Amino acid sequence: MTVLSLPTKSSRRERSRTVLKVPFVLNNQLNHQPKSQPLVLIVENHEDTRLMLKQILGIWGCRSIEVEYGEGAVGVAERARPDLILMNVGFPHFDGIEATRHIRQTPALKEVPIIILSSYAEPTFCQTALAAGGNDYLIKPIELLQLETLVVKHLDRFANRNNIVVGKFSSADSVLPPDSREV
Repeated sequence: MTVLSLPTKSSRRERSRTVLKVPFVLNNQLNHQPKSQPLVLIVENHEDTRLMLKQILGIWGCRSIEVEYGEGAVGVAERARPDLILMNVGFPHFDGIEATRHIRQTPALKEVPIIILSSYAEPTFCQTALAAGGNDYLIKPIELLQLETLVVKHLDRFANRNNIVVGKFSSADSVLPPDSREV
């Protein structure tokens, strides 16, 4: 079991930490060079969520870059050419759906998988996000096993292109103990 201890904002002067138990680990039998690791663009306006996603993706053997708002996502994606995009949708002005549409109109990014992350659970909103170009839709709070499944699914293309193994997780610690808290 991998345990992440993440700093959180506290109303007291004490520093508090959230402990996140991640129920899987990357089977790291290959020595990955940084260029052979998939690159994931995280587009998320909540700092705690960005940090959590970055930590988890790092454990899974991925590199990541972060953008706080939808406005910057298109330019960063054009320059960085990520292998996967995790896109929040709740931004003012230029939201994640609009950013997804722009990314899909960029020829070099047309095939990059986009997983939409949103707290909006309404089916019509989900359909709108997928019609804009999202490949999958995850409702927040994010369940790590669902995220794992989608990341592995979408990074298979990267793995095949680079002849590496991505997303081989051990099943030994696949169940969270009853006393652990979810994200």
